[in-house]
Amino acid sequence: MVADQAEEAGLKTRVDIAADMPNMRANTRMIRQILLNLLSNAVKFTPAGGEISVSLFREDGSGDIMIVVKDNGIGIAQRNIARVMRPFEQVEGSARDVTQRGTGLGLPMAKSLVELHGGVFSLESVVDEGTTITLRFPSKRAA
Repeated sequence: MVADQAEEAGLKTRVDIAADMPNMRANTRMIRQILLNLLSNAVKFTPAGGEISVSLFREDGSGDIMIVVKDNGIGIAQRNIARVMRPFEQVEGSARDVTQRGTGLGLPMAKSLVELHGGVFSLESVVDEGTTITLRFPSKRAA
């Protein structure tokens, strides 16, 4: 859904889906919304020439379903991570940030939708290196 936007922005995209990936019992619209929010943010905040990747796999041992969205964009300072996870909150930064403003709902909404599925949302980020968001859904979600 965001491939055209990524291409127009001069970004490389990569999707890696493990061969043994099962279907997931989940609300399709909600999962689509989660991914749309995360990928839209990645496109907004990754400079031309950057890369966005999505990986789907089952974690060894637990069998949990993992979705990892990673970019090498502008990143988020550690002191601001809790803030961007609150509804309507945004972080001022570079000139690119100002031109790419949104509602401040993407990350909080994605986190809430993951949690509604019994999952865990985690965000790691380093300024000028990028952001990695990991979604962990319990193994009982495997169809």
